[in-house]
Amino acid sequence: MDSILTILTIVHRLMLHENIFVAHRKHLFQIMANELKIPQLVVSAIYMLLQGLVSMGLFMTTHHYEYALLVILIFSGVYVGFMKRFFRLHGK
Repeated sequence: MDSILTILTIVHRLMLHENIFVAHRKHLFQIMANELKIPQLVVSAIYMLLQGLVSMGLFMTTHHYEYALLVILIFSGVYVGFMKRFFRLHGK
């Protein structure tokens, strides 16, 4: 899950014509913790729970490629929706 969000963040920064090698605070985790004021422990717990669910699902299915594609599509949709709604809080 983390790698999917990292790739989406890099793509988002490239779309904004930003240097991806310069430090930033635009990861989903940071927006949730800093801009939305959700405690970091809660955000970490959400990440842990989602990662556990994704991993359990991978072990429970025999259709690994289809499952991986489904997970990527779901997280991409959630990421895009989240950023459309809350990225403006981050500012520039």
